[in-house]
Amino acid sequence: MGINGELYDAAIERRQRQIRLFEETSHFLTGVPAFSHVSALEFHGVETPADCRLSLMPPHIAIASGTKGPGRRNTRVRSHEWNGALIGSNYDAYDVVGPQVAWVQIAGTTGEEGLIVAGCSLACWNEQLRCCTVEDLIQYAVDTPGFAGRARCLKIKDELVNNTASPRESVLFLLLLRNGIGRGVPNFRVDLEDGSCCYLDIAFPDLKFGIEYQGSYHADTAVMCADFHKYNALRIQGWDLLYVTKRDLCTDAAKQHILEQISTMMERQRMLLEIAHIVI
Repeated sequence: MGINGELYDAAIERRQRQIRLFEETSHFLTGVPAFSHVSALEFHGVETPADCRLSLMPPHIAIASGTKGPGRRNTRVRSHEWNGALIGSNYDAYDVVGPQVAWVQIAGTTGEEGLIVAGCSLACWNEQLRCCTVEDLIQYAVDTPGFAGRARCLKIKDELVNNTASPRESVLFLLLLRNGIGRGVPNFRVDLEDGSCCYLDIAFPDLKFGIEYQGSYHADTAVMCADFHKYNALRIQGWDLLYVTKRDLCTDAAKQHILEQISTMMERQRMLLEIAHIVI
């Protein structure tokens, strides 16, 4: 199936679960509720960050400040006053706030890393899963004063990136950026000599160095063969690659070790390119 298929199926299942919940809940509310916060985030296909302090149940709704919105005193929902624009989508019996709204709404109850990964997931590479761009998220945060977590959103705006392929790749991108390795290019296209092309999870094109995150789907025989073909083709064109697994990101010690390996390989690649330039 591959990572895109796995992520797509998980996102669709997450969305369908929320739709069923919204339809059931809206029957017990007067008016038209606007589902929000983590309820809306999951509707848009993004998993609630592990460090978010909001629970999924009961579902969350946003109510414009100063109004008597539906469900304000209903125990079937958790109501939140919201001063910003409730941009979103309208359905028969309920509304759902847009991805940029849901993202800023969880900012006050989510740590920086979780907020970054959620933002990158909303702006991911897969066209079927992408809900918005990083620029959309930042612009809504800039235009909406006074919400809890606004300073956090603006603090991390330069660490958000479009086009990561998975949450783990977002974590890896952030790890590289925050530890001085540099700002790699997610899902960088490389044209190969046989006329085909491939994509690197995170690339440093000037160094011809790429980092690939290896999830469990790479254990499939067909995927493994494709990976070997990709590796060989890139090596012939002067690229060097390093593979990262879940194990490399599970502890601080493991992260430090993989960072040291990446730094060493990047420095070696830099020296080789300099030597090649002198010879040529």
